[in-house]
Amino acid sequence: MSKSAPINLKLSGGILTGHATVEAYKYSVALTFALQPPPFTVDVGTLSYDDRNKQLIGSQPYTGTVGPASLVINFDDGATITAPLVDHISGAHDLAGTGIWSKE
Repeated sequence: MSKSAPINLKLSGGILTGHATVEAYKYSVALTFALQPPPFTVDVGTLSYDDRNKQLIGSQPYTGTVGPASLVINFDDGATITAPLVDHISGAHDLAGTGIWSKE
């Protein structure tokens, strides 16, 4: 990825939300999980992307992992979100689902 931005992350009610300012535009993403992972806490991560107009739009499938010390989300279009966990969790757990991007 050639570009990156900080992204504020929060897990609440089984949905992971993120908010980032990308090239002076505010974006949000809501990620749902095909299978609920164990509870985890994240704060600030890194959003990596190549083209915000092609990658940070609409519904995007993703896969990834959470634990024991980090969160990694790989969207099918190539964008990624990585973040350290506030507290470690037991083991690594596979993630899959859909993220819905919106420009605020």
